[in-house]
Amino acid sequence: MIRRPPRSTLSSSSAASDVYKRQVYDIELGVIRKRGERVMCPRDGREGSAYVDAIAPSGVARAGRMLSYTWGYTVGSIVAALVAYCEREQLLPSQTAVWICCLCINQHRVDERQEVSAAEFEREFEIRVAGIQHVLSLVAPWTRPENLQRVWCVFEIWRAIEHPGCRLEIIMPPAEQASFSEALVHGFDQIAKSLCAVDLERAEASQMADKRVIHELVSEGVGFEAVNKMVLAELREWLVATGEVALGSLPEGRRGDMLHGLGELLLEQGEHARAIALMEESAVTRESELGPNHPSTGVSLASLGAAKARLGDPHVALRLYKRALAILENQSDPHPATPSCMNNLARLHESQGNYEQALQLYEGAVGLWEAQQLGPDDPTLATGLQNLAQLLGLMGRYDRATAVHERALAICERALGADHALTGQVQASLGQLYQSAGAYDKGLVLFEQALSTLEKQLGGDHFQTAVCLSSLGGLHSAMGAHQTALPLCRQALAILTAKAGPEHLETATCLIVLGGVYEGLGEYEECLPIYQKSLAIREKELGPHHPMTAAGLCCLARLYQTMGQLDESFRIYERVLGIQEMTLGPEHVSTAGSLNNLAAVPF
Repeated sequence: MIRRPPRSTLSSSSAASDVYKRQVYDIELGVIRKRGERVMCPRDGREGSAYVDAIAPSGVARAGRMLSYTWGYTVGSIVAALVAYCEREQLLPSQTAVWICCLCINQHRVDERQEVSAAEFEREFEIRVAGIQHVLSLVAPWTRPENLQRVWCVFEIWRAIEHPGCRLEIIMPPAEQASFSEALVHGFDQIAKSLCAVDLERAEASQMADKRVIHELVSEGVGFEAVNKMVLAELREWLVATGEVALGSLPEGRRGDMLHGLGELLLEQGEHARAIALMEESAVTRESELGPNHPSTGVSLASLGAAKARLGDPHVALRLYKRALAILENQSDPHPATPSCMNNLARLHESQGNYEQALQLYEGAVGLWEAQQLGPDDPTLATGLQNLAQLLGLMGRYDRATAVHERALAICERALGADHALTGQVQASLGQLYQSAGAYDKGLVLFEQALSTLEKQLGGDHFQTAVCLSSLGGLHSAMGAHQTALPLCRQALAILTAKAGPEHLETATCLIVLGGVYEGLGEYEECLPIYQKSLAIREKELGPHHPMTAAGLCCLARLYQTMGQLDESFRIYERVLGIQEMTLGPEHVSTAGSLNNLAAVPF
């Protein structure tokens, strides 16, 4: 509704200059509210109007854009960003109307109002967005955007993304734009890190009533994590598009860093083919420009390895990881990317059943993160500890696994809070460990806490929520509560099949759990095809000699024994024992269990 006001509106050039240097917070009472304090509001007929109702009609028009910004910005930076936007889009500022909340909402009534309901709040906001259909999100400073730390701004970006037909654009003041353009070439990773830090639940608001209502709308809707992911995806998409434009103007010798950064962003967006093409070009470019042993070359190779691993090419990924790690470990000073590379290589070895190699790498990664002095409450360290603990659990080393896992959970609770999605995932993981160790009561408490957190933060149909549902169902089944477990497992399987696909490894694990429920209920004919389907997925994805394949075989052998098909049961148990002796070693608790299983098959 507001065009750029003429200087005369602010009484004098010196007054205008002073106002332009001040934040919106500073001028709301003495300039914005004062302007309309003696003007009749056309909406309610009372004295005290919005700024928009108190200025000359020549400065008002129907808004074609809505500005999303924070009152912590200076008036000058807001005006400069809008003028620069008009110049970029070849628009006349005097003919471009922008809806700006501080000027278009009656601030006299804001102080008087009672707290509105979430439904009324959402209805009023949707009317505004639907009517304008074009949101300009003002980002400044790009190194730590203030708007991404404000509840209203993140909420506005999300609603613009969600609303059909609404257009969202990112704008900056000219000084920020110049600095940003320079960083695109020389510090793309820094841009990605600063612009991709969104946490709606922790964002601030001047009016706590607004924050409460927005939290209510989000928590009862898609959840905070889902909102964060949508906003992040939009910012990444914008950054990729901006980076690709800048990349096209760079000479060959200056493309390596941006190629790598763009590849990382595209990988996060799920555009794997484009990501790998850019990462491969980055690795070649950096090796040519910097040499085969430069740490940046190693970082490019590690990222390319991660992309290959994600796309199911473990052999190429393994080769790339090993080469990258050799380069990074050979530097005179410890390189900050080394522990991440070690952690990713460990995960690859773990997925292939090479547990001892994975253990050494996980321990090395945790040690390096600790040496980097990330701080005792850094979530990166918590993730590394969780990976280490999960592997120790698979190896049957429950005491150490429990201690490491409990440390990871304590870090998440202190650093992120009890209701954070990562905290919920670590709770579920620790619950699984307690279940494996036979501590069912402890496991049940953690699973229920985790499920509550994940449903709140990620939504009831999220992949991680489904994994937790499946684990909770498995624990109830292990405790003999098969009827309680059955609907949980069915719900989890439906979500995993829809979200991850029928051939995903977590789908296979959920099938094992569901099969165990039917087995516990004595419905063996229902159980058998479920176990067989799960086993087929694991053999296809992991190979016939993986420990997880052996675990699936063990369930099938147990079922055949219960059904009286003893020859088939004995044959499968022998296969299980061979796999476990080869991959886990003769002293592993699972190997000992297989020996007992073989001895227990009656003939």
